Amino acid sequence: MPHLSVAKFGGISVANHDAMTACAKIVIADPNTRVVVLSASAGVTNLLVALVNGVKATEREKLIGNDLHITSGVAKRIFDTVQSYNVRMISYGASTNNVCMLVQSEHSDEIVRSLHKSLFE
Repeated sequence: MPHLSVAKFGGISVANHDAMTACAKIVIADPNTRVVVLSASAGVTNLLVALVNGVKATEREKLIGNDLHITSGVAKRIFDTVQSYNVRMISYGASTNNVCMLVQSEHSDEIVRSLHKSLFE
């Protein structure tokens, strides 16, 4: 079995163009690198937390589902359900069982009901 390298970059290592270029050179230099994992660049996580904390709780919608990452078709059903709404942000990846959406508060209850119907009924 050939050697497999996984390269993971985030934070300060992808903070600016020069840092990202250095990461790219690392990946290119190792022909065994088959997987590259990239997380938020320096300060971005803090900005996202500040954004979420500045929004009313009724505007933050969280959908929890067991084994979301391995259940075929779930993401399609979610996107099909919310396609007619103005979804400002979708976050997936912090947990394999969590999709967060930032929506206008006047639509939040309707979106939650629609998602529940689409996914659980």
